[in-house]
Amino acid sequence: MRLLVFLWACLPGVLWAGFGNGNTQFENIVVPLVSSAPEPTIGIPWTTDHVFYHAGSTTLRFIPDAMPGAEWEDVTPPYQVPTNLDPMLVVHEETGRILAGGLLGACSVMMMSDDDGETWIPTANMCSGAQFDHQSVGLGIKPPGFPLAATGASGLNGYYCGQLGEIGCSVSLDGGITWTVPTPAALVSCGGFHGHWRVSPVTGEAFLPVPGCGSQHGLIKPSVLSEFGGVTGLTFEERLVEGSHTWNGGFDSSIGITRESGYLYYGMADQQGARIALSRDEGDTWEKIGPRKEQTWLDVGQFHNPPVIAATFADVQAGDDDRVAFSFIGIEETGVPQIDVHLRSNAIYSCYDKGEGEGDWGGGFPLNQSDMVWHYYVAYSYDKGTTWEVHKISDDPVQVGGVYDSVTDGSGGCRNLLDFNDMDIDSQGRVHIAYADGCTGECAAATPEQATALPGYRDQAPRMFRQISGKGLFAKFDTPEASADDASARRELGGSSGGGALGWLSLVAGSLLAGRRRLFRD
Repeated sequence: MRLLVFLWACLPGVLWAGFGNGNTQFENIVVPLVSSAPEPTIGIPWTTDHVFYHAGSTTLRFIPDAMPGAEWEDVTPPYQVPTNLDPMLVVHEETGRILAGGLLGACSVMMMSDDDGETWIPTANMCSGAQFDHQSVGLGIKPPGFPLAATGASGLNGYYCGQLGEIGCSVSLDGGITWTVPTPAALVSCGGFHGHWRVSPVTGEAFLPVPGCGSQHGLIKPSVLSEFGGVTGLTFEERLVEGSHTWNGGFDSSIGITRESGYLYYGMADQQGARIALSRDEGDTWEKIGPRKEQTWLDVGQFHNPPVIAATFADVQAGDDDRVAFSFIGIEETGVPQIDVHLRSNAIYSCYDKGEGEGDWGGGFPLNQSDMVWHYYVAYSYDKGTTWEVHKISDDPVQVGGVYDSVTDGSGGCRNLLDFNDMDIDSQGRVHIAYADGCTGECAAATPEQATALPGYRDQAPRMFRQISGKGLFAKFDTPEASADDASARRELGGSSGGGALGWLSLVAGSLLAGRRRLFRD
């Protein structure tokens, strides 16, 4: 056993040698210690590159290079609320500060850690006034000239918003410890459902993506602290996404901000596909992107074969200025015109009156739950949005049937995936995705027609995708492709035949990795 421990500690390069080159692949990890994960959130402190996965009232820490069986630890804050209406975790990658907790009525109860989840202290409640649902929290460096920005030893500001038709927000000037009285996001057209805060690591400007901004998608950003009826709070301004469409249901939009120049990538996934935009000046203007540089609002699903024609649960992360990852779950074109027309409509976000069977979506054409087969995709661009690689990363469906976006569905079991998944990158630009799997066990192994009647259908199982090969979002961690000379050298040392010391070590490493995947895969 000691020899195996030694080998595991000494061979991380062998185990994860594919990252930085080759085909883009992901490991699909079963998350232990929690039974379900509707709306999971994820964060990775770059001080350790340990992965924090938050579901319900539980906070887990994943240590990638640990021995099999020891990767996952429960580091739930000791004073975490037992009932959590909306779980939330956010990490400021560079400093490692973590906020974990969730919504409890009109405010969120959160705990803070600066030592990788070993110890936690409570923060003051962060509240959004009368608008208390679907909250979002952000941490980031302080923008120059922001009022009172010199307070707080952490050098960070915190941002908090919630919504119920309108948006209400508060700000922390000491890195999330204390918070201002909430004020409405007034004087802007953007309102209602919003995505997660992102703070520019370059300028410190903070942005909240909001899909409902009149006839377009957009952003709101804090401007100054002002008085609202005798209460000091944030004033907001809006930035609209040129060429975007009217929000017509679905879920959050998402943004990623690059680490070099602060370029902003804005992504949305809905019944009009998976669309993305790029701004080099924080939303004041938007670039034309894609192979022909004709659009500011580009459908990246078209670059998959077959095309992804409808999508949801958008997540965007950016690294270098020219590198971005855009993840979503989506439905591929079937080639049957009548079905594809309806899959592109609002029907994919609905359930039938009785929850199962056929629904008449116009013209007397029936559409079955089994026609709605969702997989996970990640779209990468390494050239500022000019060209795209779109990868299907799930082996079996992550959902069969509609993804519902309303509070009640009449059948009692249709809305299993709730509002969002989450994505983050580690210090090398490796993509990690926290998601709820809606089709597991017998459902995952069956045909779509059979799946809707089997155990695992409408599940919300805790899962995580972790990139194990292909280029990440930081070019400095790209590795050269293996050459024919490299392969020949390995054969001479006995690597490919299994003979010699290197071959034996490779065999042990491969066996350990296989065991790891057996342990954590469906």
